[in-house]
Amino acid sequence: MVVWRGRRVALDLRLARAENDSLRPFSRRLYALWEFLLAGSAEPLILLDAAGAVKGVNAAGERLLGQKGMHLTGRPLASFLREDCEVLAALRAAWTSGVEPKLLRVKVRPAAGTEMEASLRVRKYEVAGASEWWALIRPGA
Repeated sequence: MVVWRGRRVALDLRLARAENDSLRPFSRRLYALWEFLLAGSAEPLILLDAAGAVKGVNAAGERLLGQKGMHLTGRPLASFLREDCEVLAALRAAWTSGVEPKLLRVKVRPAAGTEMEASLRVRKYEVAGASEWWALIRPGA
């Protein structure tokens, strides 16, 4: 009986590895597609953790915030936007309530840059018990 159980566990482990291996090419392809679309977008996309720290941005987000992604990552979004920025206010309200706002018309006020009208779309993404927030800013929309 113990031998059978050991064989069964080994078989289960081999099946689990095979399933993971079979999904790996799809996962790589999806990630490459995501990178391609993200990098080429003219609309700033900012990925944030639940505390408001920047987790990532695309090239348009870098231009909006006036820094390269490596200098943005891990720092609070509030350090790149003026305190009266409507984007910051909308995101703070979303973090506090835990609810995604509907499409909003906002004024974007970067700390070092020109104020502009934009639409803001925010999405909350839950993974492994932690939340991440995605902010897509569409200038002039």
